[in-house]
Amino acid sequence: MPNRFLKLFKVDSDYELAIPDHFDDITSQSPALAVFTDFRAHQPATVFPDSPVTLAQRLLVNTHLSALAVVDQAQIVCGLITEAGLNEQAIMGKISQGRTRDELQVRDFWLPIDKVMAIDYKDLNRYSVGKIIDLLREERQPLMLVVDRDDHLVRGILSASDIARRLHRAVEIEMDSSFSDIFDAVMH
Repeated sequence: MPNRFLKLFKVDSDYELAIPDHFDDITSQSPALAVFTDFRAHQPATVFPDSPVTLAQRLLVNTHLSALAVVDQAQIVCGLITEAGLNEQAIMGKISQGRTRDELQVRDFWLPIDKVMAIDYKDLNRYSVGKIIDLLREERQPLMLVVDRDDHLVRGILSASDIARRLHRAVEIEMDSSFSDIFDAVMH
């Protein structure tokens, strides 16, 4: 029996790819789930600790993310590598210690998992984007993991810079000194 309701059509060559940053549909009153990419539904971009730092940089740029999960061979999350942590100053600091850019690995710049704060996925659906920003500011953390504590799964990453990009405005977070200390220790 022919399908009377669905019809295919040819697409013109001027269609652009839909990218979340192009839309103004997110406000600070929007549900927090609106700025959360659930790894159960979307394959996360990941790197290994021994991946070249240049690969992590390319992934961060190409995926427009502010952080990547660093996983081991069993896909256990061992840390995060961030856009801020891979700045040129940090890379040049390692190069000035006698290493070449090609020798640099993700493990030289990552934040170990035990240094990253998290929120339970079950709590996320009760909060707005504005409340998540408030939480990041209160905790002085630029990002946090979203985890399913019952199943021991990392469900995603929420970052101030990703939220700012979606809101089309700055979201300033004064970093906690312990986060800054870890960040500085990793960079030097």
